[in-house]
Amino acid sequence: MVTLEPQSALEAWLSNITSLSIGSNKNIFVAEGFFGRVRVIDPSGQISLLAGASPRTGLDGPAAFARVDVLRGDLATDNAGNTFIASFGIIHKIDPAGRISAFVDYRTRPILGVGIFSIAIDPSGQMFALDWDGRVLRIGSDGEVSVIAGANGTGFSGDGGPAALARFTSPVDVAIDTEGVIYIADEGANRIRRIALDGTIDTIAGTGVDVSAGDNGPASLASLKPIAIAFDRKGDLLVVEGRHRVRRIAKADGRITSVIGDGTCHSE
Repeated sequence: MVTLEPQSALEAWLSNITSLSIGSNKNIFVAEGFFGRVRVIDPSGQISLLAGASPRTGLDGPAAFARVDVLRGDLATDNAGNTFIASFGIIHKIDPAGRISAFVDYRTRPILGVGIFSIAIDPSGQMFALDWDGRVLRIGSDGEVSVIAGANGTGFSGDGGPAALARFTSPVDVAIDTEGVIYIADEGANRIRRIALDGTIDTIAGTGVDVSAGDNGPASLASLKPIAIAFDRKGDLLVVEGRHRVRRIAKADGRITSVIGDGTCHSE
């Protein structure tokens, strides 16, 4: 049962979790895709509803009664306590007071398109997003949208040059480190790519081969199939693979190791 009142997260019912984000205050935000809900778990272990209660009253007002489409969307939080929800062609913003509004909308910003599915926010508050056209977008605090990579169609090219001219095969997730460097998991190319602060792009992991290999060596020589990426507190990059494994790329020396899973599928 889902209520507006906080309850123990261990006793809560969750269904079809499609995304999560950890806020600067250590709250954990969880999206439930089928039900169009976003819930928040505080550091004490209490879970409450942030958005998606019934009856639903729209997308401009109290977030608790707004239905948000998070079936193929994403969540991100900034240092000001705002929560952002990517919902196809609209990115919603829930402010610390619990009110929801459209932060950016494809109907007024056609460049955004209707296929935003991964978002991340850098230390300065700028948002970066991936779309179905294989592009990386920058979204300013004023809602202005620009393409910073992938504008030339899909494929694999551009390493060593400006990201604006690079192409991606099938980018699926974006993450940003504490310095503002952008990392993109390109599942279709079996690579993880990096956009440096000066705008150049390179590959930091993956050889393009669709296998999981190369543990305990340089990530640049390893093979992988990334489907999600995130940074831990030490600044190491965690990589979820479609090969039933989570791997870590160390910030210190760029070596890759497996931390969860043995690469085979188990039912229990």
